[in-house]
Amino acid sequence: MFIFRRISEKDIYLEFITGNKVFDELNPDGTLKKYLEQDIIKGGYYYTYLLLELKENETNHELLSLLRYKYTSIEKYMEELIKCKVPDKDQSLIKKKISESKLKIIYLSRIGVVEFYQEMNVSQIIINFFEFLITRNKKNVLIYVKILEN
Repeated sequence: MFIFRRISEKDIYLEFITGNKVFDELNPDGTLKKYLEQDIIKGGYYYTYLLLELKENETNHELLSLLRYKYTSIEKYMEELIKCKVPDKDQSLIKKKISESKLKIIYLSRIGVVEFYQEMNVSQIIINFFEFLITRNKKNVLIYVKILEN
């Protein structure tokens, strides 16, 4: 059985290694401890969801993937545009359009797949769920991501 749910205290020691060195820097011990600490349930800013598999006749869950995102401000988003060297005139137009349309801004921080499952399109399942989460609220949103080189 597959379960997709928010992270909880009982998940703190689930193993989570993607094999991507830059991605795994957040959790060098290979657990979800840092993700839990940064989630809103512990006073952080992120919403963290886990895709787990509960195998028949077992009580342990196996972690396949996680999704992490947060709502952010227009100012934080504009800082990212500056880092990307978006021209000033374009920044002004973007800021105006966001303000006029009252968009909520979401930073899609991570979609991480455990190394063993990376060739199985698990990330597509996570993206579809994320799209469902956001669209069910029927609010206009702007979603941005930061892409790792290579």
